[in-house]
Amino acid sequence: MQGAIARVKEAINEGWCENPTGLFINSCRNGEKAKNTVTSDVSAWFEWASRERLVLAMSGGVVYTPEGEAVEIGQMMGKYPMEVARCN
Repeated sequence: MQGAIARVKEAINEGWCENPTGLFINSCRNGEKAKNTVTSDVSAWFEWASRERLVLAMSGGVVYTPEGEAVEIGQMMGKYPMEVARCN
């Protein structure tokens, strides 16, 4: 349901939705999500990467490094895999 809500909000912001209720119902039925819907895996990785000061922000599938560089999130997740547990 969160994906359907995000899709309706996105459609309204982009100005192409004339029937938000209909879009919501169809999105729920079809399992459609907004383009920028973040999965729980990506959200967890971003929180970890923020704590590690690897990234500052995320928008539209791109993360921004402290140096101001914009990098595709999949590339960053591959380069810096989240460490589940650290043993010292």
